[in-house]
Amino acid sequence: LFLNGACGNIMHKDYTDLQKDLSMERVGGLLAENVAGILANIRYTPEPSVAVSEKCIKIKFRGMDKIREMAANIDKPDYYINIFGNIHKLGWYHYSLQRLQEMTAQADGIEVVIQVIRLGDIFFAAIPAEYFTEHGLRIKEQSPAQTCVVSLANGWLGYIPTRAAFRRRGGHETSLAFWSKMEKDAGDRMADLALAQIRSLHHLN
Repeated sequence: LFLNGACGNIMHKDYTDLQKDLSMERVGGLLAENVAGILANIRYTPEPSVAVSEKCIKIKFRGMDKIREMAANIDKPDYYINIFGNIHKLGWYHYSLQRLQEMTAQADGIEVVIQVIRLGDIFFAAIPAEYFTEHGLRIKEQSPAQTCVVSLANGWLGYIPTRAAFRRRGGHETSLAFWSKMEKDAGDRMADLALAQIRSLHHLN
């Protein structure tokens, strides 16, 4: 079983050594070596107990005013900062802002499922988004038990950056688009709900 962690703002590129071999074969080999090392020392539990908790939370969109502002400036080359140029040239921002206008005309947010699964002594917190690493680390640090954060689970809200990330102008993950549309405190609220469920299941264990 392979699960993505909170990987919304990390990638395999090494900016300290741009000549490093980071091909699919090299990165896949590094992952396989790591997994093999873990398997050599893994401890098995024949019949672990299982428990599940699932809660819903409404996460709102960032707002129509910002969508209109972005749409009005979409063809200005100096307005969109530190984004993928090809995405802009191919019209993805035009398309995504159109989708956002349609979505926000129908509702002001999305009902989101935050799920926690306990398998023996291990917890899995399922987050339906490309969740920033800092959010995942916070859940792990504040959890009373060993916890794995699983991103892109049970849905897709797009990128969920930290509040600090929004303070920097520009960026693919924070510039308003169909793939970055939720309110700025979404990551903290989802982490709070995941932690509350972890603590509840841990207390019953």
